[in-house]
Amino acid sequence: MRVGGARRPNAAKLQRIAAERLSVLQARVGAIALASIAAGVAWVIAREVGGEAHPFFAPVAAVLALGLSIGHQVRRAVEVSLGVALGIVIADGLVLLLGAGGWQLVVVLFLTMSAAVLIAGGTLLINQAAITAIFIVVVQPPSGTISDGRLIDALIGGAVAVLARSLVPNDPLRIIESELTPLTSGLSSSLEMTAAALHDNDLGEAQAALERARDLDPEPFIQIAAAARETVAVTPGRRRASGQLERIAHAVPHIEHALLNTRVLTRASVSAIERGEHAPEKLTEGIALIASATSAAGRQLAGDESLEHVEVPALQAAREATLALAVSPGLGVGAAVNQVRLIATDLLLASGVERRAAVQLVRRADAPAP
Repeated sequence: MRVGGARRPNAAKLQRIAAERLSVLQARVGAIALASIAAGVAWVIAREVGGEAHPFFAPVAAVLALGLSIGHQVRRAVEVSLGVALGIVIADGLVLLLGAGGWQLVVVLFLTMSAAVLIAGGTLLINQAAITAIFIVVVQPPSGTISDGRLIDALIGGAVAVLARSLVPNDPLRIIESELTPLTSGLSSSLEMTAAALHDNDLGEAQAALERARDLDPEPFIQIAAAARETVAVTPGRRRASGQLERIAHAVPHIEHALLNTRVLTRASVSAIERGEHAPEKLTEGIALIASATSAAGRQLAGDESLEHVEVPALQAAREATLALAVSPGLGVGAAVNQVRLIATDLLLASGVERRAAVQLVRRADAPAP
């Protein structure tokens, strides 16, 4: 029984991860297809127009310039093309002068990356210049003269990437939602598991809830939200989405705080069960309600729910959790109640409620009924 019981949570975790990653793939499959097609087109053009028998830098430049990010494709294309050009010029010249080998690679890389820094190149430009130099020294050193075909190769790839993105623009909202939904649903799931663990005094479930919260990574959502906001600001036809993107950008730090407070709550729940403390029913009800509010906050940010669907369960969660103090006023319960209040405030702030109003709403909800 114990073996079987251990397998079920593992299987459930794998299913959750698979479902979340499938959701991300569905949102990004268009970008993947576009990068793949652009690489093929760049390869054909470089071979037919550039005269390279086996073009390498054109498809590489196309894929790196497009990437899977939301914005900055033009800048990425320029940096990739300049990085390749810089790597080609320096590596070709030094290999012809010094030959190819271990110490030559050190010299070529040092000079290539130093030159990239001197021209104020970004990380992408510096890395691309270095990778190009390594490829030339190690795999394909020049045979007698500096190759202008390689330079044309890289420029073709960058140009194809810019053209591809112009013809098939990204949908920033859809990509943001692909990261937002797994994050908020994961938070909600962790809180639901915590409520169930405290209700049943189940240490294994509490530990699984803590692990679930720790597995959640807000960084992809943070980065994509920032890139999307910049993209919409400068992209004609996408500015209609600027209002929703502003709301999401505003919500980012509050969602992150909700995650941190959820981790504290789940960790406290594990400790309480280990100490043999029994959580009052009002506390478990409050945690279950805050789980519902978290899920609603994700839908509200995606434009599928109203503020009321977040506010009502969040304030009810704060109220129910506070009532638990009348039953069990110990430090452990008090700490858990405080985390529920903090998460409720985080969710209201993420949903667009002004800070002073959010704090007052939670405070009034905390006050026991006369």
